[in-house]
Amino acid sequence: MFHYLNHVRTFWAGLFRHDKRDMQKVDYVTVKALELRAPGTSTSDTMTLFRQLKNGEIFGAFNMDHRMEIWARLHAWEGLVPTLWTFFENFKYMEACAKCMKSLITVPSRGTLYTAMTRSFSESTQNRGKCIVQEAESVFTFRSSNTQNRVALHYRQVFLYVMRHLRELSPGSTKIEPKATERKIRTKDPSKSALYGLADLAERLGFKTAKISGLKVKYSNHADVQSQSKPLKPTFVVAGPGECLERRCACPFDLAYEQSKEFLFLDNMCSTNRSQGNSIQPVFVRKSVYLAYFGRQVFGDRDSESAASSPPAGDAQDPVQEDVDQDSVMQEQPNADETREDQVHGQAEIVEGQEGNNPQDTSELQAYVEQLGDTSYLFNSPPRSQIVQSI
Repeated sequence: MFHYLNHVRTFWAGLFRHDKRDMQKVDYVTVKALELRAPGTSTSDTMTLFRQLKNGEIFGAFNMDHRMEIWARLHAWEGLVPTLWTFFENFKYMEACAKCMKSLITVPSRGTLYTAMTRSFSESTQNRGKCIVQEAESVFTFRSSNTQNRVALHYRQVFLYVMRHLRELSPGSTKIEPKATERKIRTKDPSKSALYGLADLAERLGFKTAKISGLKVKYSNHADVQSQSKPLKPTFVVAGPGECLERRCACPFDLAYEQSKEFLFLDNMCSTNRSQGNSIQPVFVRKSVYLAYFGRQVFGDRDSESAASSPPAGDAQDPVQEDVDQDSVMQEQPNADETREDQVHGQAEIVEGQEGNNPQDTSELQAYVEQLGDTSYLFNSPPRSQIVQSI
């Protein structure tokens, strides 16, 4: 959660080089025009935004020279433009995924899902200095890694399994296509084979809990033979219309879910390859959401075993350190007379359960929201008091 909020602030503060006076000049129309666009990937979005910028429809409080400076930074942004509104919408999706993860472990009332999972990790079942990387449903490789990075990366891969099988694990979590000619009958109960697969992967990646063992025993007769025997590389862009703005956040629609799920593996989500096309594919949306919450970790060539980055200090944090990614484009130094307020410690961490019942989590998140200060309106968000109450 902290990572996504910092992701939002990184974009908007970086767009104006952390100049608060410039940030306060941005209006609601501009925020809505940029929201969920992919200016560095979709040529259609690029042309739309550039036309609006030249006509003064967006960033209207700035002169043309200043608007062109802003444009250079905007066009360099790799993912979807985030706001606090997209944070709340995408949280619905991540919350559905986290509930599925809860089938693997009991989360203490004052704990988080990530912390609980890290404590259940068993080093004795793993190869020292090695991290298991799932490249396809039935393809696994080893990469060099220290213990902290291994735990975090293994956790992410269990989470990616949930993203790939969300509809099977949580029926009704994907959206019905508005123009669907055939309405599929939706089951109410989670798929037994999907639950077994989730528990089996978690155990393989070193997590040991009573719930994991119980799922494997209960659904041992439902083990599904995985057919995906080689890694698939996604195409993130499309020459046609692609995903419209309404389909770029929150839980995916059925068709988007089907089109993207086979690509949701660690290497694809952390890929640094950038391509441009008329519009974006559903898998680009999933990748953008994943990176907004988890950040990027690049391993290098598949056949090489590059050492993982050293983790930063921190107790209840995802210790994987991000490599240079899209956020670095926006992370320019602020003006000398401005104070940079966007240094928030804490990596991607999906908080399980009722956060409002967790005093420590609530106070930390509330403090961060308060840091947004008078610029909170910039993110097209509810008032700060409403944000804090929703926590």
